[in-house]
Amino acid sequence: MEAVAPKSLAACGSRLFTVRLRLRYSLRMTVTVWFNPACSKCRGVKALLEQRGIEARYRLYLEQPPSVEEIEDLLSKLGDPEAKQLLRSKDVGYIDQGLADATPTQRIAASCATPSLINRPIVVSGERAIVARPPELALEVL
Repeated sequence: MEAVAPKSLAACGSRLFTVRLRLRYSLRMTVTVWFNPACSKCRGVKALLEQRGIEARYRLYLEQPPSVEEIEDLLSKLGDPEAKQLLRSKDVGYIDQGLADATPTQRIAASCATPSLINRPIVVSGERAIVARPPELALEVL
């Protein structure tokens, strides 16, 4: 049987990357995306994962607000104990509530009470998470 050369090295590299990514993904826990369907960055992450053949669970956090425990777990995975990267600091609600000077406990409470303040998309894989802005950052936790 004769081996067929790829059309280009870029095509070969892309296929190899996808195979490696699938192998790494298959050895890890489920990928979860904190998702807002109205957000273009969220849709970008979804398209990126689908393009790479990675199945994900989409957490519609606006429809079902997170609990304090979920937020604390997420902060642990983000490596963000102060809950600063979790929230959208330019959002009017963030500014109105004075969250820049708030304690982590106050920021967690605000994210539960007003989930629209949560930065998105957040991609979680195993014990790691990242705010995927731009969407390509999602690949860092896979």
